[in-house]
Amino acid sequence: SRYVAGLLEDLGLKAQVLHPPVRAWKIYNIVGENPSKDNLVVTVSRIDSGKQLWIIPFVASKIKNAKFILIGSLANRAYYEYLLRLSRIWKADNFKILVDLPSEELYRILGKALIYLHTAHHEPFGIAVVESMAAGCIPVVHRSGGPYIDILGGVEGLYGYSFGDVNELIDLLRDLLSRKQEELRELVGRARRRALLFDERNFMTKFRSIVERFIA
Repeated sequence: SRYVAGLLEDLGLKAQVLHPPVRAWKIYNIVGENPSKDNLVVTVSRIDSGKQLWIIPFVASKIKNAKFILIGSLANRAYYEYLLRLSRIWKADNFKILVDLPSEELYRILGKALIYLHTAHHEPFGIAVVESMAAGCIPVVHRSGGPYIDILGGVEGLYGYSFGDVNELIDLLRDLLSRKQEELRELVGRARRRALLFDERNFMTKFRSIVERFIA
């Protein structure tokens, strides 16, 4: 990612950026051209500490006109129980965790979700962010790392939005959930078109170009 290349440049190393392949067109076609959306906020993540996942039940407790779903593999059962405990303490009855879903069910839920929330800081890239955009989600990511720099292009409101802290995130989600359908559809369309740029077919074309330069 450009984000990682920038870190390497700070160390005096130069790197060419080749974003990882994403099944963007496949997901786009599975979901369909104009998916109907619910007031649903989804996060896809390995369920483990270090991903800032505690943010989700906290935000859910403050925003009651939406449902929040965390989907992921169960890497840390103790942390999974911790998140459930937080949701009870904060009375976030609109938050739930789904573990180890098959890909078909994951894409079905992403196709219904209006917003994809990525809570992790300083991620190298963020394949799940691109997958969600291909499914028609508006991405909301932390203002750091590849999701912000590479996927959103460091721009607010064009393909999605970013946040710096929890209070900013709450205000942002409330604003998005209150917007007119026409505005949301335009934003969803831009996010989906952006996701297709990271499709695996584009990856192969760029990969071949890089290899051919080395063997020419």
